[in-house]
Amino acid sequence: MLVPFAIEAEAIAGEAHWTPRELRGHHDALLRAWKRIGLFVFDGEHLSNSKLRQAIDDIGEGSVLRGRWNDFVQRVPAVAGGQLWRGDLDATTLGGLSKVAKICFARNAQVETLEAEAQALKLELITLASTGACDGFTAGEQAAALHIRKGDGAREVWEQRFAPIAAASTDRLKRVSIVDPYAVTRHVIERKEELTRFLTYLSASSVKAKHVSVYALSPFRDNRPIPHGEIIADLLRLRDNDALPRIASLTVYLAGGQRINRDRFVMFGDHYVWDLGHGLEPFEADIVTRDCAVSLKTWDAAKSYADIIDSMTADVRAIHIWGP
Repeated sequence: MLVPFAIEAEAIAGEAHWTPRELRGHHDALLRAWKRIGLFVFDGEHLSNSKLRQAIDDIGEGSVLRGRWNDFVQRVPAVAGGQLWRGDLDATTLGGLSKVAKICFARNAQVETLEAEAQALKLELITLASTGACDGFTAGEQAAALHIRKGDGAREVWEQRFAPIAAASTDRLKRVSIVDPYAVTRHVIERKEELTRFLTYLSASSVKAKHVSVYALSPFRDNRPIPHGEIIADLLRLRDNDALPRIASLTVYLAGGQRINRDRFVMFGDHYVWDLGHGLEPFEADIVTRDCAVSLKTWDAAKSYADIIDSMTADVRAIHIWGP
């Protein structure tokens, strides 16, 4: 699972006894972990006026470290701490921080003073030098490799694997792509609930509007393709009674049997993918009905999935259900 983490602004500068090489090494370790499994939580409502942003700006002009941090905060999705995390780290702020992050990197003095209280809140408080031994990142990678099991709760699956990235406020994650050959057939013909349940959870978890695309096989009835007008009317009912307020648009791409990739996955933005062996089926009911292989792919490992989406987008006509 992606693991939400924060960093105390003053910890950016490192400890006084670190050499410049050690400081760069510790930061590089954190940035690698961030790219692989982390979800960054910055203080306040807006990164541009956060304490973290000021700490980055205070790094020497033209330094490699400053450039690396600027590159990451510009390209990698992050989550606002809001009122729960304003950047101060003391006994009075740990409670709010623990609600938005599982890990916080801090100066050694802060770790020694607050570690016991943080542990009581299930917040891992560590220094940058300990990134390689971070229990939270290790646990996140191990959990991401675990399969979804029959008997798991669908909402629990959502909250553990999908909700943290769905809740990220960045526009870089506003596009959600569902690739499942049978998603539309199961919704329109078989009356299965997984697409409805997935979109309901997505809307409820999202802070900002999401634009959803579904890539699937054309549904057939009595060996004839169902008219697009009927499909549109059926999918529009997903919004009955003002449902799905955060799903700003829904578009489906329907292909013939020879023109659809058989992979099944959900992609957030361009760099985060949950590869799902049975597509959306874990959300068919409140309780998962069969085991499902699942794995998290990020950044370089997600590129091949983006290529699949690009090829399907080019090959078939888009059907706009609602939204721009």
